[in-house]
Amino acid sequence: MDALIAACVGLGLTLSLLTLRPRRATLRWPPVQDSYDSNVGDETSTGCSACVQAEGSNTEASATTSGLCGACQTREMQSSANGDVVSDDAMKNLSENPTLKKPLLQETRKRRVMFVIAHPDDECMFFGPSILHFTQKEKAMVYLVCMTDGSYQNRALGAKRQQELWASCKLLGIPEGHVTLYKCRHIPDDPSKTWPIVTTANIINNHLHTLNCDMVITFDSRGVSGHVNHRSLHAALVYLLNEKRLPKYCSAYTLDSVNMVRKYSSVLDIACSNLCSAHVLTADSQQFFTIRRAMKLHESQYVWFRKLYIIFSRYVVVNTLTQQKPSSRPYSPYVRL
Repeated sequence: MDALIAACVGLGLTLSLLTLRPRRATLRWPPVQDSYDSNVGDETSTGCSACVQAEGSNTEASATTSGLCGACQTREMQSSANGDVVSDDAMKNLSENPTLKKPLLQETRKRRVMFVIAHPDDECMFFGPSILHFTQKEKAMVYLVCMTDGSYQNRALGAKRQQELWASCKLLGIPEGHVTLYKCRHIPDDPSKTWPIVTTANIINNHLHTLNCDMVITFDSRGVSGHVNHRSLHAALVYLLNEKRLPKYCSAYTLDSVNMVRKYSSVLDIACSNLCSAHVLTADSQQFFTIRRAMKLHESQYVWFRKLYIIFSRYVVVNTLTQQKPSSRPYSPYVRL
């Protein structure tokens, strides 16, 4: 039996090495925006990031009720991204004295990262190492937008999964006020239906502009698991890039999909990831158990095959990201870019 296991592991590593791509030149994260966007947090802006409806959609957004929503928090914080409230007089002085504004913003403004997922539990099943990297190591301001309530074939389950999402995000270090969950009849939780690209893109873009985000991270064209809802998010992101609608300072990244052998190689894939990717985010042992506890909080979804997934999946120990650029190819959930 031991010989058989060793042979399987050896075969898996061999196949993984054969499918590696040459590593690209190492890139750093783009610099944090060092200028104050006066449109963000403007008192004349309409609505909050958690409840603004996208064009052409009948969208009902659901957000936590603990204090202020994401947009209101942004309105309160203005240019200070470390949580310190800056008074209106102080902001006026900064705007009148550019020599003071730039150094202050460079010292105090934290990176703002927005994760866009399709279902509750995607945040810990796929993006756990990335979320913990930004919340714990970089101390960034992390936001999460979930496009559905996970009520596929069971509408009554939506409310429970919403509460599970709040609890999981809290454990991963995302404040409740930074989590938004959408309920939209045009964007159903259904693996057989693609989402309208423009409607989905408008929802994402509204949050990016309102929250003044520096980075947005979502699924790639294969959606990790091939789920059409995951791939619809990538199509929406490609649309925003091609139409040049993202904030000019916002960079877009996608989570790399890998072959089946690497996907279930767990820690064995760390070496392969470092060879073929420029942006590798690895969870340490403590973070791995944090992700595992976060998944357990999704009680309605924590069944036997997801327990096995947590043990064997590489996505709970390592994430590799690819920066996206405008593409001349069509944006469709059915086209692999």
